[in-house]
Amino acid sequence: MNFKKMFGIVATVAMMTSMVPVTTFGYSVSDEMQAAYDYAYEVGVTTKDSAETANLTSQVTRAEMAKMITVFAEDVLGLVPNTSDTACAEFTDVSSAQGDLEAYITSACQLGLMGRNNDGTVATKFNPAGNLTRAQYGTLLSRALYGDVNNGGNPRYANHLQALNDDGIMTNISNPNVLELRRWVMKTLQTADESGVATAAGCNDPLTIAACAVGDSSCPAACETPEVAKSGSLNVTLTDYSSSVKSAPLGGTMIFNAVKFASSEEVTVNTVTLERVGLSSRSDIDSVWFEKDGVAVSSK
Repeated sequence: MNFKKMFGIVATVAMMTSMVPVTTFGYSVSDEMQAAYDYAYEVGVTTKDSAETANLTSQVTRAEMAKMITVFAEDVLGLVPNTSDTACAEFTDVSSAQGDLEAYITSACQLGLMGRNNDGTVATKFNPAGNLTRAQYGTLLSRALYGDVNNGGNPRYANHLQALNDDGIMTNISNPNVLELRRWVMKTLQTADESGVATAAGCNDPLTIAACAVGDSSCPAACETPEVAKSGSLNVTLTDYSSSVKSAPLGGTMIFNAVKFASSEEVTVNTVTLERVGLSSRSDIDSVWFEKDGVAVSSK
């Protein structure tokens, strides 16, 4: 049993034994908020050890968002920062005063999610203490999940918010200027992950795309393109050369038969079984394969 599964069981039991919202510090932690916090704590988006101390109803600063979105992008989506983009470590208003958030600000920029101008270049300032609007948060979450396909809207956040709304991740986009709250950040990240959208997003990473294209073992199972089984009517005709072949050469290759595969619709041929007869039963016949126009089209 892995930790994620074990944590899910523990969280479920806790919710079943405490169905009444808990009121602490002047606000109620509903079941929905508790579940969002549990998810965020499990994946590392927050390190606060309880929903009551996680400031769920507070607004999110840009520095805090850099940490939350970086953890989600790297650990959930499997995205990899472009560490060669050193300009992301040179914001004039970011320093060690931000503590561990400084490194996350750099990573969020190297992921292409925050700290950039409209043309993609790195901005001079990051504004770490600024709060995010729903439009700003939705834009960076959309970029993490879908890449740049939703750029170019009017206003520029419009397509990003609509894509999140269409997938049921951000269900309220009527007020893009509202300041985003921590609880809704946690909830949208949880929804994106559990809906499967986050899993698909991780497959858009360039390194993952390359690994899957060559069939490398590092390609996640969720990113592998499933093989589509095809079936139909296949006709095979054989031109028999055996009657004209009196002997096999001592070395080299020779054509035994010509085989034509034809079908009225697209089919997939997985295997062809050959049987040794006549001269092909000789022990010094090393291998047999199919060629088309002089090029091998099968294994030997």
